[in-house]
Amino acid sequence: MPYSDVYDRLVKDDGDISGQVAYGIYKKLKREFVRKKQSELGVTIIPNEILEEFYATQTDYTLELYQKHAKRLTREFLDISRNNGLIVNTTRNTRNSRMLSSPSFWYGVL
Repeated sequence: MPYSDVYDRLVKDDGDISGQVAYGIYKKLKREFVRKKQSELGVTIIPNEILEEFYATQTDYTLELYQKHAKRLTREFLDISRNNGLIVNTTRNTRNSRMLSSPSFWYGVL
């Protein structure tokens, strides 16, 4: 089977997180294509000619759509992570300020 250059077209380097996510999107769609063809043809191994159909659809435009979707997912993940971090910090700050404003039982023990 010929080598597919999709990974090289989507991922710039090892640190390219959104490129890695885009490649994951590509692999998910390829997996869905293979499973659909396996079901339609009633076979386990898909002939190379059938896989070539999928590879032919991987145009620059299609890969750009994967990249846009991956960037959106990556941004959403970072936003959620950052917001969760702020919530944790806010909770800690509230707890710390509460401890400073009203003495607790342990304050009296100390």
